[in-house]
Order: sequence, then C-alpha cells, then structure tokens
Amino acid sequence: MAKTWIKALAYSWLMLVLGACQQETNETLLRQLDQEISQFESLIELTDLRIELKPAESAPFDATDNSHFEPALVKEANTQTLRDFFDALGIIANIAYPYTIVSIDTNTHKLQSLLGYDAFYFMEHAEMTPRFLPTEVVYRDGQQAAIAEDHISQATIAAKYNEGTGTEANTLLEKATPVERWLSEQSRRHGLRDIVVLTKAKPIASITYDISLPYRETRVGHASAAGDTLSTPAGDIKLLAITGNQIRYQIPTAVAEHITVQALYQDGRPLRKQGSNSATLYSGQKINDLRQALDEMRGARKQVKRGRITTQEELEKYLEPRLDGLTGLQEPAQYLQVTATYAGPVSKVTFIIPESDVKTLNFTSTYPLDTWEEEKEYRVAADFATGKNGIIDNDGNWMVEPAMDQYFRMLNRHYFTDQIDNRENQYHFDPATGRLKKVDYLLVESAIYQDRYVRVSRQTNGPRGLAEVATGKVVLPMEHTMLHLQDEKFWIAGKNGKEGVLDSALRQVLAARFDNIDFDNGFFQARRGETLDLYDSKGRNLTHGKYDHFKRFSDGRLLASISRKNQDGLVRQYAYFLDRQGKVAIDLAARGFSQAKVFRNGLAAVRDAESERWGFINPAGKLVLPMRYKDVSFGFFEASGYAPVRLSNGTSALIDKQGNVIKTFAGSFSHVRYEGDDENRYLRAGKNWYDAFGNPVQPE
Repeated sequence: MAKTWIKALAYSWLMLVLGACQQETNETLLRQLDQEISQFESLIELTDLRIELKPAESAPFDATDNSHFEPALVKEANTQTLRDFFDALGIIANIAYPYTIVSIDTNTHKLQSLLGYDAFYFMEHAEMTPRFLPTEVVYRDGQQAAIAEDHISQATIAAKYNEGTGTEANTLLEKATPVERWLSEQSRRHGLRDIVVLTKAKPIASITYDISLPYRETRVGHASAAGDTLSTPAGDIKLLAITGNQIRYQIPTAVAEHITVQALYQDGRPLRKQGSNSATLYSGQKINDLRQALDEMRGARKQVKRGRITTQEELEKYLEPRLDGLTGLQEPAQYLQVTATYAGPVSKVTFIIPESDVKTLNFTSTYPLDTWEEEKEYRVAADFATGKNGIIDNDGNWMVEPAMDQYFRMLNRHYFTDQIDNRENQYHFDPATGRLKKVDYLLVESAIYQDRYVRVSRQTNGPRGLAEVATGKVVLPMEHTMLHLQDEKFWIAGKNGKEGVLDSALRQVLAARFDNIDFDNGFFQARRGETLDLYDSKGRNLTHGKYDHFKRFSDGRLLASISRKNQDGLVRQYAYFLDRQGKVAIDLAARGFSQAKVFRNGLAAVRDAESERWGFINPAGKLVLPMRYKDVSFGFFEASGYAPVRLSNGTSALIDKQGNVIKTFAGSFSHVRYEGDDENRYLRAGKNWYDAFGNPVQPE
C-alpha cells in the first residue's frame, strides 16, 4: 500500500492489519473494511454539511436587562496598560514555619479582557498565561535579599522531578517533599492565584517579581454585512450572514482558536453568546478525492466478499495503485464555518485578530504587603508540620510557640482570640515577656481607646467595663450598659438606667444620676427629670435649672431658651446666648430679637420681633447685617462662607458675610440636608440640590 496514503489517512485498521498474523480470514478483512468505510462516510457527510441560518427562538429581548450583555473587550492593550495591570495585582503573604507562603491574585479574567480575549481563553491556552518569578524580598526588619534558588514554585518542582521537560509537575510527586506536594495541591485548587514558597520564615514588607507574558499583537476588525471580509496571514475571515440574533462566518482553521468574536447590539454593547456550532470546510478537490477513496474501498470489499482478496498483502496490492494519485487526501482543512446565537439582535460583528507570532513581554513589579498597623512588630504564624499557630517576631523567632488552633488570630496588639468547641476564647499578650494569658472576658471590639483601654464584657452584648491593655487587668467593673468615649477625654457611662461621666483616669466627673447626657465642645448637657443643666469639664453646674433647652456651643456661644407664661397666661419663649461660664452674653429679647439660630462661621441669624425680618449679629451681639431678609435657612457655611437666605423680594439667594448676593435660585430653600460635615451639607431649592457654593449636586 502506498506510503502517501498511509500518512494521509493514518487509519487505525492499517496498523492493526500490519501486526496481524498471516492467517487472516475473509471475515476479519470485512470487519476492518466495514469500520473504515463507515468512518469515511461520516467524514464525507460532515464535509457536505452546511449550517442553515435561522433566527433562534428565545425569550423576548430586553435591552435594559444587563444579563443580555457581556463586558466589551479592550481593543488593544499597550505596554503601559499591562504594566499598570501587573503593578496593581493583590498579594498575600503568610508564614508557615519554616516557610513564607506568598500568593498573587493573577486576575486572569481582567487580563483576558485587556488583551481582547474571551472569558475562556486562558483555560484553553494555558501556555499563554503570564509567568511570575520572584526575584527579591524586603523583610519587615529591613533586611533585603535576592530570592534566587531560595523558593519553591510549580516551575521548580517541574524542573526537579520532570528533568526540566516542562511537563506537569505532579507526575513524579511521590518523590517530592511535603511542602512540594502541598504547593502542587494548592496550585491545583487555587488556579487563579500564583503561589510561591520562600524558604525562610520571616514577615516581609515587599516582594519583587519578574513577569513574562506570552503575547500576540492584535488588530480589531468589524463586519456588518454578508460578504464583508477581513484578511489574516492564514486566510480571510468572511461574514456570511446576520439573521436576527444569529451570525454565520467563515474563519481560517489555523488561527481560529486565537480569534475572539463579539456580536454587537445596535448601541455597540456586546451581546451575550448563547451557543454555537461549527463545521469543517474542505476544498472541492479534497471532497472529490475522499469520495473516490470511499468508492475504491467499497470495491475492495466486494473483492474480499467474492473471495478474490483473502490476505493483507492482496488487499494492499489492490488499493495501492488506486489511492496513490489522490493527492487531495493530504490537504488539511482550511476553514471552519461557524454559526453563533446571541441574546439579542445583532447589528455588527467584531473580530479581534492576531497580527504576529507569539512574543514575550517582560515586566518587573514590586508588591508592598498591606500590613495591619498592629502587626508591624509581630504577627500570627503557623507551623507547617503541625498546623498549629503561634506568634512570631520580625526576625522570624517564635515569641509564643505554635500551640494554638487554626482559629487563632490577632484582635489588636495586646489581644488574641481563638475558638474551641464553638466557644470563643480571648488572650492578653505582653510582648515584653512573651506571655500569652487567657482572660475571663471578651473584647466588645478590637479598638484601643486613649492608647490605654479596651471595652470588655463577660458575654456578648452584656454589661461592659474597661481593661488596661498593658496589663490585661479590668480597671472599670463590667457593670455598665453604656460606655462611650467623648473627645478622647471623657467616658459617658450608663449604669442602672442612669448616666454619668468619668475622666480619662476613670475618676468621677458626674455621678450616674442623670437620664441623659450629651457632650458638646467640652461641656455636658445633662437632663434629670424636667431639669436640664450645663456642666463644665470639672463637673460644675453652670446653669442651675434656669433653661429648658440648649442648642450647641459655637464661636464661644451657647443658644439657650426657656418657656414662661406671661401675665395673660400665654406661653412665651425667651432665648439667650450664654458664654463659656454659663452667663448670659446676649439677651435676645432685650435686644428686640424674637428668634435666633446658632453661630456659624462667626455670625448668628436673628429675627427682629417687630418687622419679623432677619439679620446677623457677631458674638458680641452687634448687628453686622441689617434686618432685611425674609428668611434665613441656615447660617454661614464653613466651607464657602456663604449663607442661604430669602431676599426682601422673595428670591432665594446665597450671600457672603458682607451681604453681597453671590447667586440666586429658582424656588425657595425648602430643606437643608446634612451628611457629616459642611462639605456634605446640601440645600434644596425647588426640585434641585446645591452644595455650599451653590453648585448643582446629586446627594447620595
């Protein structure tokens, strides 16, 4: 039989026949020929297949439904874009003594998009994924070291156990060390992370990688009508048809797996692909030769059936001259015809086409480790052999030997926690002595207050107290329903339904006998029953029940008021600005003012009792802006120095501290929205919102 035919068809039956004994029966030859005839018939049937294009049945298309679309692939990724991508990758480093395990989130999904690949490209082309080689590490103690051979990775395992062939690294792992087996298993389970093991157990500050990326330059082509053609080095891409939500195109087989196709909706958004099928396209010569070869094999079968061919040698002698001239059998398939269905009607098709052979782009990126402030001198580390946890310092020495379970973790620089048998346990740690001692309380939260205390409780949501972080000792009994630190100086403490105040040394400022205490600029507004008083930081009562209501201190003035019945039995409210000693600095009624707003930015709005117009006074009570405004919505913004007012003609406006109109608005100021500070305080005029400068905004 001709060697050309053997190489072109490579049929399994021929190899079987060559190894068969010389006593083949006619039945054996017939079975072999029937098998190969069936395969030839299937191949010819596939070559004759031409996919019909019909609109696919699907649910009604809704262009507002984002699930019908997929992310647009970036047309081209330049070197700087890729450099920025690699520099921004997230990195994690954990110690498993005597190793440090570093992993990078390779974020291949985003990289595929940047390169113009579809979501499965790297899964189908693992050889095109980036390679990460650690080169240098800086430890937390400041030591800088080249990594060189002092690391273990999938590449080093492959080189060690597969003699550098580059084959998969799990073929000879029965000879591998425990850490090598562990790394291979982790790499298999966490394919989206590149994991490397450093052969030194020390907390690291940063690590540098050399990154190599196999890369093909691409170009983007568009087709929108049947017959549109795009050239490639392997042949032309041709759009054959667009019908509703289906497209059909012809693509060279040599580059088909490297070309990305996206179908676009009329507004340019890529539609989500729902499915596809393809058929191989052969030349007319190849199809004719396949059919002739099938006829010759059927003829050979007849000869075997009639007993004219009884041996393998006779079969070869019969077929060889008949198949030798069929050169089309050696021709590879040149094109695929693809039909793809999408979530909605297709307007245009984008092809991202490789323009070059694979080349390698090289990058160097240094990754700082995001270290919690509390972990800068020591941290939790595990022992690789036992899996137990302890505390290790920046030199890689154990401060607390690894004897704790897997849930052991740091709460703050002096407290740690674990969980055994569903019970949470907490420990106090003294870094000076290395002593880790279990405590009989729980931290309410990990925050350290005044660099001295933590809030603690016997149980979750139970009565709370304070413990000293340096010693772990409880210094305020756990019998308080509330403990709030104010101004980093005072604790408002609730006990038995009442509230009091403690100073930073936990000395009593106000006894726990008040119904409610509010802290305001160094003063306490404390209510007991119907009585409201102002107390200073020493606990001295400055008002002795004279007032019913306080606003807040600003510019050294507190707006206070009291309601009293007049001789005619009507209730009238009297307002005053008090100074920091609780004395009346401005008697508003005596000055002819019926209302006032708190001081802001050095001025306070006041209302004239007779004209009912508004003006502004300074902290000395002097009228700075005359009584000419119909309304004042708010005082002067700290951010802009402007105040929202309603002018005498009814127009809403922003004015400066000299009374100049900065900006007018359509509609009245109906609302002021406060969100944290002046920068997030907004005005509503009509249906629109404005910031402190009068710029249109849309508050969240």
